[in-house]
Amino acid sequence: MELFRNLKIKQKLVTCLTCWQQLLGLSAYLASIP
Repeated sequence: MELFRNLKIKQKLVTCLTCWQQLLGLSAYLASIP
């Protein structure tokens, strides 16, 4: 049960990191527009 919970936490962490990468990519894209 503990292992399953850790897996869910890791999944959330990966999702969060992916979301941050998309946000950073978007802000970089918007900044590149003159």
